[in-house]
Amino acid sequence: MSYVELVVPKSEGDGGGLGMLKTFRLLRIFKIIKSWESLKTLLSTVFDSLQAITNLGILICLFLFIFSLLCKQFFPESLMDGEDKARYTFTNTGVALVTMFIILTGENWNEVMILVIDTY
Repeated sequence: MSYVELVVPKSEGDGGGLGMLKTFRLLRIFKIIKSWESLKTLLSTVFDSLQAITNLGILICLFLFIFSLLCKQFFPESLMDGEDKARYTFTNTGVALVTMFIILTGENWNEVMILVIDTY
């Protein structure tokens, strides 16, 4: 397919007339899986563990929801960043969920902590 793509002229607007044929190269992985026993074992283990991963994901979502409701209860006022309202707050359930996700992942959690300390 790659040789055919080299011969066919490319059009001006897109990357190539037969560029979508490159996606068929991804199908080669299925051929490799049939012949490679250790990869078969690895993939079957991953698929078998999907149920446990799903349960863990639901548990994390429940954790986030419960703690965002608790933060709404404990911190009902808008967090203030100087004179302006802060980007992170617990006044709305959706924004509280996003703020709790930020705290849980550790991305910029210190800014949320400073805003809570300054406001309360």
